[in-house]
Amino acid sequence: MLVTGMGGPAAALLAARLHQEHARTTIVVTATEGEARELASDLSQYLPMPPAGAEGLQAPAVLHLAAHDVSPYSELSGDRQALRARMAGLYLLAKGAPLAAVVVSARSLLQRVIPKEEFVALCDQLVVGHEIDRELLAQSLVAAGYTRSTVVDEPGQFAVRGGVVDFYPPVYRFPVRLELFGDMLESIRHFDSETQRTLRELESVVIHPVRETIQTRGSELRNRLLAAGDAANHPSKQTRHLIDNILSGIEFIGIENLSPAFHARMDAMHSYLDLPTSTWLVLEPGLVWQRAQDELDDAERRYQDQLESHRIAFAPSEHYLEVEDVRAAIESHARRIEAQALRLV
Repeated sequence: MLVTGMGGPAAALLAARLHQEHARTTIVVTATEGEARELASDLSQYLPMPPAGAEGLQAPAVLHLAAHDVSPYSELSGDRQALRARMAGLYLLAKGAPLAAVVVSARSLLQRVIPKEEFVALCDQLVVGHEIDRELLAQSLVAAGYTRSTVVDEPGQFAVRGGVVDFYPPVYRFPVRLELFGDMLESIRHFDSETQRTLRELESVVIHPVRETIQTRGSELRNRLLAAGDAANHPSKQTRHLIDNILSGIEFIGIENLSPAFHARMDAMHSYLDLPTSTWLVLEPGLVWQRAQDELDDAERRYQDQLESHRIAFAPSEHYLEVEDVRAAIESHARRIEAQALRLV
C-alpha cells in the first residue's frame, strides 16, 4: 500500500488497523530515520505485546529496524548498542517471530546486510538436559561475533569459568548463564549483569550473530581486502597489517566499513522482510525514493573521496541496493491508494 498525505499518529493508526484486520505483519517504510523512530513509538501504543516463548524470548509488538547511523565511508564505528539491536532485529525476522509491525526507513531498507542464509546457519538453540561441548560452544560464540571477556556485562560478550558459561545475546533483555554438570546442560538462567544474581530460569536459549564483521562461508576476505587496497593505491604493508589484525580477531574503529569483505555477497534487507504473511505500507513514496537516491549519491561521492585519499573502501554497490531494486521489491507487495480514501474508523 503506497500512501500519500498521511503521517504521525494517523499513519500509526492505519498500520495498526491493517494488522488487526488482516492478521499480518505490517511493514511500514518511512522517508527518514527520525520518522521511523517516532512512528514505531506511536504504533506500539496500539498493538499488544506478543507472549514470550519457551526460550524466554520476548519479541516486541513493533520492531524498529534502525539503519546504521554512520556512512560506510566515514572511518567511524556506529553506536554499538544500535548495532546490537539491529542484529537482534534480524534474528527476530529470520526466525519468523510473531511481530505485529516492522518499521524501517528508506536508508535502512537500502543498506545491505549479512546474508540471511549465513545468519541462520550461525544461530543455535541450547536446551536444558542436552549435552554441550564447552570448547565447541566457545568456538560457535566467537564465530557469531561474540567477544570473550572475564565478566559479561554488555551484549555480545561471553565468559567461560569452569562449568559456568555466561553470554549475552542482544535479543534478550538480560545476559544468560549456563551451568554444566560434566557435558550436560543442567540449567539456563538469566542474570543481572550488575549484581550477577540469577533471575528467571529458562528451558532453552538462542544464540545469534552479534555483528556483520564475521567471516561467512564463501568469503575471500584476504583477497577482497588486497584487491581493495590495490584499487586505492593503499600501502601494501598497511593492508597486510590490517588483514593480520582482522584474522587475529582484533576489532577497531571503522571495521564495519569493511563488512563486504567478510561475505561472498551481502544480502538485501528485504530478504529478511519477505515474510509469507505481510502487508507493506509505504508513507510518502516519492520522498522515500528521493531519500534513498540522496543516500546513494552521497555514498558515491564519499567513495571517490576515499579512493583519492588512498584509503581502502568498497563501492556503494557492495554496501547498498539500487533504488529501483528496492522499489520493485516493495511495489510487488503493494498497491497505490490515496490517504483521503481510507476509512480509519
